[in-house]
Amino acid sequence: MAFWGCHVLKCKVLLRDSTFLINLLLKIVDEDPKEFGYEFGRWTAARLAEHLEKETGIKLSGSQVRRILRRKKYVYIWAKYSLEDNQDKELRKAFKGKLYEYLKLGKEKPESIQVWFWDGAVWRRRFATQPLMNVDLV
Repeated sequence: MAFWGCHVLKCKVLLRDSTFLINLLLKIVDEDPKEFGYEFGRWTAARLAEHLEKETGIKLSGSQVRRILRRKKYVYIWAKYSLEDNQDKELRKAFKGKLYEYLKLGKEKPESIQVWFWDGAVWRRRFATQPLMNVDLV
């Protein structure tokens, strides 16, 4: 009897903690990681799991975080692989020249320079419903 009572109490605590954890995750995913002192600019599921563990002491895997976010209608929007068609050729050439200079300087004095790239991948809440697939309209 005592074992059952402890089990029920443990389940209630876990349920309360999971609701708290989900709400915290949803709050964090909408924030910029830099606001929490991180140098990266985008959350991944693994980074969210690591941050939640630091905040709460509860360890989750990246797949668990993805599953929670998916249930809450969040999707991971990947960066476009190439925006080359939309870019000014001259500006791109000038940027490449500067980039190669920075990389060369970085090889000569690695402690003096850091080169960062920003992609457009981000977690966003999905508001539109998914279209129906394979539906006959006849």
